[in-house]
Amino acid sequence: ITFRACINHSSTAYAYMYINGSIDSRCYHYENGSNTMKSYYFNEIRQLSSGQKLQFLLSQTSMHNETPTTYLCIERIPDAVLPSVGVWKSSTSSSNYRHWNSVVKSSDDYAVKSNYNLAVNRGGLYRVSARVHSNHSSAGNRQMCLYENRNGSNHSYQSYQASNHTNFQCHMFDVICSFKKDDYVSVNDAGYGTVSN
Repeated sequence: ITFRACINHSSTAYAYMYINGSIDSRCYHYENGSNTMKSYYFNEIRQLSSGQKLQFLLSQTSMHNETPTTYLCIERIPDAVLPSVGVWKSSTSSSNYRHWNSVVKSSDDYAVKSNYNLAVNRGGLYRVSARVHSNHSSAGNRQMCLYENRNGSNHSYQSYQASNHTNFQCHMFDVICSFKKDDYVSVNDAGYGTVSN
């Protein structure tokens, strides 16, 4: 499930993804002052049953109603691909690293090491998606890093969000990586704080 929308507003705004009337996922951007355009993303894998209802809620009515800024794509993952799909959630972090301590969909192709390194058990080309929130106590730029460790060295992808407000900013990664066995990825908040769920 891939979703993108924009809101142009001067205060805190958020997007929710609902499944059967219950909040499943959140994307926050805290703002204060002049109007600011922010994008809200979801890139999710969910097990859905026939007849379940999927909805998206934007907290402000000042949605940027323009075709190029709004997008929704839903595709079914083929059964043959399912064994290679792994999904994790996190409710804690330490030393600025997210801990992947909740297994949503397990796979023999991956292993969580040292709580925060997600290692691959066989080489190949992989798609890595992550959505996390920073939670900083002062205004300014916030950073989130996705580290791709190949051949013993880190290759980092950076997400920056500027805000004149404290609290939550959503960061999204969706990258293609070439891994050998025992290479791994991790997510680091660079000291800007991470939301615990």
